[in-house]
Parts: sequence; structure tokens; C-alpha cells
Amino acid sequence: MASAPIVFVDLGGVIIDKDQQITQWQRLVGECLVRLLGGTQEAWSLAHRLGTKRLEKWEEALWSDTG
Repeated sequence: MASAPIVFVDLGGVIIDKDQQITQWQRLVGECLVRLLGGTQEAWSLAHRLGTKRLEKWEEALWSDTG
């Protein structure tokens, strides 16, 4: 009988370094969107960073209004 693979998923910073994960995600987003929509990887990575910051501010405002 073959054993099933075991996968550990961690987003809490125990196994995966969050800063490294963010950097890798921005790079991967850039690569993917260049293939789909054109432009440069650097431009898409920057757009992702700026969009993420805007969403974080929106989320903070949303939660502060409900408290």
C-alpha cells in the first residue's frame, strides 16, 4: 500500500517566512500578469504593492468604523 503525501500549510510564520512569502508572491503576480496582459514584471509588481497598500487602508477604515 502506498502512503499518501503529507502537506503542511502554514501562514502563521512558523514554517513560512511572511516577508519572503510576500516578495515571492509579488514576483509571481508580475510574471503571470505579464504573460496575460503584457507590460513588465516590475510594473505589475509595483501595481500589486500599491493596490495591496490601498486595500489595507480600506480594511483598517472599515474595521475602525465598526468598533
